[in-house]
Amino acid sequence: MRDDILAPPRLSMAGESAILLDVAGPIFNEQHQSRIWSVAEAISTTPGISDAVPGINNLMIAFDPLTIAPETVEARLMHLWRTITPNPVTGRDVDIPVVYGGASGEDLSDLAAFASRSPRGP
Repeated sequence: MRDDILAPPRLSMAGESAILLDVAGPIFNEQHQSRIWSVAEAISTTPGISDAVPGINNLMIAFDPLTIAPETVEARLMHLWRTITPNPVTGRDVDIPVVYGGASGEDLSDLAAFASRSPRGP
């Protein structure tokens, strides 16, 4: 995404030792999210930053105000937001085995009865 079309994030203090970076937009945006993850990784190595926690469309930065000023954190965040090249994010598939009923799901009959359903389905 080019800088000239990249929406600037909103920064706000979250208490005395955290800053929340919020990206405009009501829905998940993969380009913004990739940038958030990359900024989180990059800023986490800054002295005085104790944690970088990415969320959906936001990033919470916890810092030690005795080590680094909030204005310095804000300036670093904005610089990274404008200049960082997001790393491609790769996912992974996770298979979670599921068992319904029997010895591993003895509450299925009770749950079905509560929902006025059959344990075998609708």
